[in-house]
Amino acid sequence: MQPHSTTAAPALDAGRPITRIVMPSIDGMLHDRTTTLGVRLAEAWGCDVELVHVTPSIASVDPVLDHLAEQAQSVHPDLKVQATHLYGDDPAAAVADHVGAGALVVMATEHIDAWRVKDSVAEKLLDRIGGPVLLIGPNVNISRIREVGLHGEVVLGVDGSAAAEAGVAPALALAKAVGYRLWLARVVPDPEPGDPFHPEIASRLQTLAEEGSHEIATRWEVLQDNDPVDALEALAQRRDAAVLVVSRRRRTSSDRPSMASISAGLVATSARPVLVLSAPDVPAVEAG
Repeated sequence: MQPHSTTAAPALDAGRPITRIVMPSIDGMLHDRTTTLGVRLAEAWGCDVELVHVTPSIASVDPVLDHLAEQAQSVHPDLKVQATHLYGDDPAAAVADHVGAGALVVMATEHIDAWRVKDSVAEKLLDRIGGPVLLIGPNVNISRIREVGLHGEVVLGVDGSAAAEAGVAPALALAKAVGYRLWLARVVPDPEPGDPFHPEIASRLQTLAEEGSHEIATRWEVLQDNDPVDALEALAQRRDAAVLVVSRRRRTSSDRPSMASISAGLVATSARPVLVLSAPDVPAVEAG
């Protein structure tokens, strides 16, 4: 996606195209990384822009946010930009309740953690919201975002569950909008001596890739690593991917690393934005 290019907005929200980019102001701040990427996507996809401020005072406003909206509108006159002030004590809950169909939340986060909740707004939002969230972690290169936005290959992490595979369709849509290839990646532990080989894993990935290849070039890879976060980021680095995608259900008490904990780990460590999709209610059945 080159600067000022225009393409159809991808269908990331249960088959619905994105029509609005929502950028929350957290702790009175709208991070520069958030606005840089959010505005670029809105321009590229022809979406409206909504800057959201959550305040515990019903009478409060945010003059800074209003100024940012006015400034963005003046710099990008073709965009529709608005500032919305929400009342509430919990920013994540207020934003999740406000965001409707067809919206993509874009926000930067500094505090999301890989394997345990640190009470970050981003983590709370992911556990509440039913739509897609594009998170920009602390290691994302803002200079690259300014230069090319999202342009390159897309890597989707799957773990064999139906919930994770629900992300294939929106990942394909995103790949069509920002790049030219989608990678389906399954991480399996390093084998111990005597461990059986599981050909059904490769077979399932091959099937998913073949089903998606009529829309865009789709490849797959099985990664042997005991750390799925490191493995997915390493693949994204090798492919110079624009974005990582994960589809997750809400965090559970299981000791097994789920796509919920993996998504948080990727956001905390990755050098590229991470699109987190909320999986629909599907049976938690292993696909291989």
